[in-house]
Amino acid sequence: MVFALLAGISFSTHFLAFSQRSLRAYRVDIEAHYSSARFALSILALSLYLWPTGIYPDFPTTLRYVAFHSVSLATSLGFATTDYVLWPLFGSCGSFSSAVSSPARGRPAAVSK
Repeated sequence: MVFALLAGISFSTHFLAFSQRSLRAYRVDIEAHYSSARFALSILALSLYLWPTGIYPDFPTTLRYVAFHSVSLATSLGFATTDYVLWPLFGSCGSFSSAVSSPARGRPAAVSK
């Protein structure tokens, strides 16, 4: 999942980080901040919603499945380990809406001097 999240960040941000040999490009890029906050909040909200339904035995298992499927959908990986269509309606719609409204792709990164 780490590499999928990194792949979701604009290539120009990675290029700046590698060419400057610094992590500053990630710190100043608003897209990286927005996408990481959006992933964290949507994963937490969906996990808290699905946990009481009893689909998964405990909260860490729920968190793991929701995180994997949210990252897979939002970054267009296409991987699935369970049938998330069987989740309650808000869970399915929430994971799809977070995938559709993921950060804009191809936006140029902030140029740092």
